Amino acid sequence: MGTRGCWPAQHTDPSEAVATGTGRHRPRITGLWDQDAFAEYIRIHGSDSFVLLPHGQLQSFVRAGHSHWVPGAFAAHFTGLSEELPERGMTLLHGFLSALPSK
Repeated sequence: MGTRGCWPAQHTDPSEAVATGTGRHRPRITGLWDQDAFAEYIRIHGSDSFVLLPHGQLQSFVRAGHSHWVPGAFAAHFTGLSEELPERGMTLLHGFLSALPSK
């Protein structure tokens, strides 16, 4: 059973296509290499030693046009920048950094 954007916990072969809520993917060739590491960890240690956190608890997405990140969140994950012109990406980063509360 998988959750939004995650591989099913029982999936342990990153060379095989996996069905997720967004289609069928091969972790090794879709730029989601961290999924390979998760699958290998589960293969070695078992799923009982792995915790799946609720979506958005560890990181929140920052994208051009909309952001799920809020001040106080643990990490901001910038996505989609490779699809933007460099100037637009820099504008997004500058706007994000400018909005951070100063100490």
